[in-house]
Amino acid sequence: MLPNDGLVPQRPSYKSVAFTSRFQAIVNTRGHRSITASRAVTPDEARILAAKLRDAVGPTADDAALLRVLAHNGEIVRLAERDDGCEPGFVAYLPLNTAGLDAVIGGRLSRREPDLAQLCRAGEPPAALYMWCVYAPGNFVPTIAAIAAHFEEIAPGGVPLFTSAATAPAARLFASLGFVPATEIFPLTEPDVLVVLPRAEPSP
Repeated sequence: MLPNDGLVPQRPSYKSVAFTSRFQAIVNTRGHRSITASRAVTPDEARILAAKLRDAVGPTADDAALLRVLAHNGEIVRLAERDDGCEPGFVAYLPLNTAGLDAVIGGRLSRREPDLAQLCRAGEPPAALYMWCVYAPGNFVPTIAAIAAHFEEIAPGGVPLFTSAATAPAARLFASLGFVPATEIFPLTEPDVLVVLPRAEPSP
């Protein structure tokens, strides 16, 4: 079990992300109750979490790339710890600046070796977000709910949210959230990239 020092309780909020009404209903009724918050992790924790992900889905970005990105922005690996004692989930994301957004919609984003010039530092408003990896054994909805609350904090006006699915079940889960193939909107994106856009108008 990883330590939970530094957790800051958050009220899940999804006003700026156009997730499906089904996802919203699940979260509002029960989906996030086993999640206390998400928090940034240390480099040592990041290595442990990356090893778990590789055991689950196979090769990913190596530790050197992960630690290089984490040194650039220490917020990008978020642990969503559970208050029921079960294994926590985590999300690593890339906060893309305008150059990073241009790269992803142009099919030029390097996901194994991200270019730091395309990534925001902590505190800089992103032009888009890319969920680099998701590890959520048996708790996908509450993990995404906790991370969405963090995304709401760093991009309260809403930005495009990109990802890709490592497995067919993951693809179905992302579709249930409202993700669609990015090529439907940005024709030059790589074929496996998915996107959900910000809401056209903020929810009241």
